[in-house]
Amino acid sequence: MNQDLDRHCLELAVADLRHLHPTQRWLALAQFRAIDPRLASRLQLELAYQLA
Repeated sequence: MNQDLDRHCLELAVADLRHLHPTQRWLALAQFRAIDPRLASRLQLELAYQLA
């Protein structure tokens, strides 16, 4: 898969998740985890970095 496209999609997902209430963010990450645990881990790391 195209790494630039993957990175852009990850950035968009993180941008959307950042604006959620923490409880909603947790639920969204749980849904991502059910679909793709690796993606959920990447999103969680990106969020932790950006929200720190």
